[in-house]
Amino acid sequence: MLNSQVVTSNSNSVLTFGDSSIPASKITGLATLLNEKATIAALNTKMNIWYAADAQANDSYVITLSPVPASYTTGMMIVFKAATANTTGCTINVNGLGAKDITKRVSTALSTGDILQGMLCWLVYDGTRFIILNPVVN
Repeated sequence: MLNSQVVTSNSNSVLTFGDSSIPASKITGLATLLNEKATIAALNTKMNIWYAADAQANDSYVITLSPVPASYTTGMMIVFKAATANTTGCTINVNGLGAKDITKRVSTALSTGDILQGMLCWLVYDGTRFIILNPVVN
């Protein structure tokens, strides 16, 4: 594994990997994250993408994220692993913040089988509901 560091001199930052170096300006935000010794949790917070496995056995999906989000925010992205396939329209409840509908194509209710057991589901919160970005094509 190569050690990495950010070296700043004369207002020029360079990101080094072993014997190689890349101007930090070419890697937007990465140099800052490395300087902060970012953890996965810090990356999740900065990128607003969260992951958890579903803990339910029905169409009311429940996940627990860490770190815990204070609230649902527009643009919030979640990836969750579904414990079960959906059989009808469904909801997701994140850290007890309240169940929100999951829809496809903005506001269309899910059809049976749009979510499969074990599927990694990508959702984005639009301010009202979560929209699945990768439903199974039926």
